[in-house]
Amino acid sequence: MRLSDLRSAATDYEGALKAILRAIEADRYAEHFYRRAMTFFGRLGRASDIKRIYRELVAALADELDAEPDSETSDLKDRLLQQLSQPT
Repeated sequence: MRLSDLRSAATDYEGALKAILRAIEADRYAEHFYRRAMTFFGRLGRASDIKRIYRELVAALADELDAEPDSETSDLKDRLLQQLSQPT
């Protein structure tokens, strides 16, 4: 089990997020890291950070690979933002 998985299981979302953000620094094109980051931001209620990390992924893929995020990543972003906008 990876560090981010262990911390996520223990609900240490801030710690898990730090591990994932370090992973993104090491590999700017690994979408699964961005999805994990968005998930942790969602658990922490940080909609603006979901939008920011998604924009960073879009820019990295477009600038270097002339590509766009997978639909899985875009769908996750939309779903998380919708959940956060729902009144509790």
